[in-house]
Amino acid sequence: MKMDAAGPQYLLVTARRDPTTWVFPKGHVEHGETVEETAQREVREEGGVRAGIIAPLGVLELSDARVAMFLMRYEGDVAPVEDRKIGWYGYEDARRRLAFPESRELIERAHLQVEPQP
Repeated sequence: MKMDAAGPQYLLVTARRDPTTWVFPKGHVEHGETVEETAQREVREEGGVRAGIIAPLGVLELSDARVAMFLMRYEGDVAPVEDRKIGWYGYEDARRRLAFPESRELIERAHLQVEPQP
């Protein structure tokens, strides 16, 4: 997530298997990595972004894996390793683009932490 004049912007990337599908950056834990290090590495590799962790958001239960997800703060751009489309979107636009209900639940949870509630 990064803030701009329009409010919080959320990073999405196209899926490797289906480049018409927008998802959050995510991947497998490599030997010796913590889940937090994995999250930061995947955001760098897939999204071309250096980011710091703000808070855990929960675990995505996928058909072939469990993925720990985190709310992260944009710290700067880096060269992405993977060749994917990358986009920064406001909350409503990002939520509409996300292909899976579990991802939409995660962005809702993240947005509640980012936007102060009345």
